Amino acid sequence: MGRYASRSPWNSRSRLLPRKAHQARAIASFAFFGFALLCGGYLLGADQTIGAKKLYLLLALLLIALFLSKKCFQSYQSFTWEFAKAVYRDFPTYQKPHGEENPVK
Repeated sequence: MGRYASRSPWNSRSRLLPRKAHQARAIASFAFFGFALLCGGYLLGADQTIGAKKLYLLLALLLIALFLSKKCFQSYQSFTWEFAKAVYRDFPTYQKPHGEENPVK
């Protein structure tokens, strides 16, 4: 995996900001989104109270959702990494089918 990784400290998508700045911005946007959801939930449920049993049920559902979202995101990252490696590895060995000289004229 190391030989495919970029050795540059800059992000490949944008040459304007270093990779760490992009990561910090992504974390900050995720945190602000979560904070907005919490504020919205508070405003919608401020006049309602729930018992301890429902509170623990909601906390358990939250932990399960966080765990599953992390696993799905890790699977997505793994797939994109493996797909990029396969394309990079197999592209030089691609051969055109017989009889196809130049399809675009």
